[in-house]
Order: sequence, then structure tokens, then C-alpha cells
Amino acid sequence: MLTPVGLRKHRRTPFKAGRTRTIAEQWLRTILGTLREQSTITRTEILGRTGLNGASACHALQHLIRAGIVFKAGELQSKTGRRREILRLNPEAAYLVAVDLEASPIRFALTNLLGDLVCRWEENLDLREPLELAKIANGVEMVCRSLARPQRERVLAVGMSRPGVRDSHGRVTALNLGWRKFPLEENLISVLNLPCFVQNSAQSFIMAERSHGRAHNCENCIYIEVGKGVGAGVVANNQFLGGHTQVEFGHITIDPGASDLCRCGKRGCLEAIASGPNIIRQYLESTAASGVPPAAMQLADVFDRARRHDPDAIHVVNRVARLLGIGISHLVAMFSPELIILGGYLVRAEDLFMPGLREELSLQVCDWMGHCEIAISALGIDIGLKGAASAAFYGILNDPRLLRTMCRLGNSAAAVSS
Repeated sequence: MLTPVGLRKHRRTPFKAGRTRTIAEQWLRTILGTLREQSTITRTEILGRTGLNGASACHALQHLIRAGIVFKAGELQSKTGRRREILRLNPEAAYLVAVDLEASPIRFALTNLLGDLVCRWEENLDLREPLELAKIANGVEMVCRSLARPQRERVLAVGMSRPGVRDSHGRVTALNLGWRKFPLEENLISVLNLPCFVQNSAQSFIMAERSHGRAHNCENCIYIEVGKGVGAGVVANNQFLGGHTQVEFGHITIDPGASDLCRCGKRGCLEAIASGPNIIRQYLESTAASGVPPAAMQLADVFDRARRHDPDAIHVVNRVARLLGIGISHLVAMFSPELIILGGYLVRAEDLFMPGLREELSLQVCDWMGHCEIAISALGIDIGLKGAASAAFYGILNDPRLLRTMCRLGNSAAAVSS
């Protein structure tokens, strides 16, 4: 294996042909990913978090600082009197476009490299086929226009948070939208002039929590989204589980004897019971809601009735809380997470669901499995955009051509700021 010492002759840039370049790019990916998750960090902390040796980290950091991607934000003085540099990712080195397809209306944002939102745009968009691709392209164009024309070349990629499950060919199945092996990425490539990285919404949410929320510095954590559907994004041993390793939480059979029919064709799926539309359905099937037009009933109405002690609304809430608790206990048994973050309607109905959910978890999770904290997400409506920006950032890191482009653009950004 090529040693860092063997790279000293290439100090001007690690981007040399062959294996040397591949190794150097991996160092850059590792360090940039760490820098994005930490607001500020020292060289010593980088070594501890990445596992790189000192020579490798020093070589990569020198390149990133020269490229304008990383800058020295200050100094710390240790107990021994030695000064340590504080390093930070340059947020303006490049820009990203984030798109949240789960929002209504669809939300677009221009972000910097840290995921801070610079500009927003919304489009009313029907996600059913045929997809209104022109509106997606228009939303991307509108947020890019917030930059002066010379700066627009620093927009590197689009990140997109989408519903459904993606297969190995890039086709997406989202049953609640009527998508079955829909070629979403192929369609997007045809209308966008930028590379596009599309990520399942639950996975986007856990990415956002890692960089901006409660899962900061957490190596094993899960985000559970309960809204129009039910999904889970998982980080295990510091790795985001996606693609063929993605967890399809909404379609585990949680109540085999239930009559609740899921769009997937099975009965008793967690999504068929715990998703927002199915909470409304269950309440409308009760006697208390007889005569209420389905279109007139909203999820908030069911929650309000439960708070007013409507027995049928309470029954639905308690059933959902109990089955969610059982489902989450399965994830605890499989992944042993330190933290589980709950989002979706649970954010505004914590008082209704959390007591029953916690009680069921305490019954289902064995003591020897270790402590797992349960928390409600605090990121609000921007979580999908922040997660989409994260998907774009990590997509760039894994694309050698885009990674080199980012380093080139960082130089121009540093020159402008100086």
C-alpha cells in the first residue's frame, strides 16, 4: 500500500493519476465530511475522528486550505501553552440547491456548503405521473438567480429529498403517489443542468439531524418520520444506510391479524395503521365520526378531538402509539441505537402519543440492550431542505470530478473574499 511518505514529492496537489490520486481523494472525503459535521475543529480532533495518521491528514489539509475550502478560524491555547489552530469549512466555497419533494407546496432552497439556507422558493406541484418536470427546473433556476451571475458557476449540484424506495436502476416506487418503478432520476437529468443526488426523505432527515440537530456526534441513531407515510433513516457505526441497505420501516407487518389494508397489498403494515391518512380513516370508521364528510376531516381535527376526550379519537391514538412502540422496539433490537428521533405529526402531537409509545417501548425492549434516548425533532419545516443539501454535499465528495471542481471553485471564492 502506498504510504503518505511516498506522496511528499506531490505536495502541490494530491490529484495525480492512478492509485495515488484515489488515496488522496479518500483523505479529502474523510476530512471534509468531518469538517461539515463540526462547526470548528482542531487538527488533533480531526486525527481522532477520522483515524488518519498525521502525515496523511496534514497533506490533505494543506491542499484544502490552499484550495480555499478550509480556513483557519482562530487558535486555542492548551494547558502546556502550545497553540492549536481551529479549522473550519469555508461555507461560501460553493453552493448547493436543495429540493424537498415531500413538502406541500414543493420547497426549493439555495444553501452554502454547511447547509445554511440562502434563498427559498416554492412551487405548487403535482407529484403524480406525468411529473411536472418544468416546475422542478424552474424552482432550481429561481433559487440560483439569487446569486450574481459570476457566482452562479459556484452552484455545484442539486440534492433532493424524495418519497419512496429506489431500486438499483434509479427507479422509485412510492405507492402513496402511484409511482411504481418511476424513472425519477432519468427524468430529472433530462431537465436539470446540474448533477442531481436524490435521497429517500427519511434518510435525508437523519442526515440533517447529524449535521444540524440532535444526532450531532451520534454514531448510531435513527430518524423515524410519521406523516403521509412511515419511514426510517438509519446511521449505524457512523455509516448512513441507503440503497439496498435502506430500512423499509413502514412496511413491516406490525399487526398480522389487522384488517387495515396497505397500498402495497398487505394487511397490517405499520404505514397502513400509523400514517396520517390512515389515522383519519380509522377515526372516520368510528361511530363518533358518522356522517362527517371524509374531505372535511383533517389530522389536526382527530388530535383536537382526542384532547377533548373523544373516546374514539383516544382509541385510535392509543392504538397507533402502541404499535409504533412495538415497531420502534424492533429497530432498537436490530441496531442498538443511542438515539431515536421522531418527526412528522409526532412533533405537534407529542402529548398524545409519547406516553403510550414510551410505555410500549419499556415493555418490549430488554434491559440488557442498553439505554436508548427517544427525542422529538427540533429542526422544523426546514429539515427536508437541510437533508437534501447534505445529500448533495456527500454526493459531491463521492464524485472525483465534482470534488476537484469544488476545490477549484474554492480558490476563486477565497480570492474574492480576500
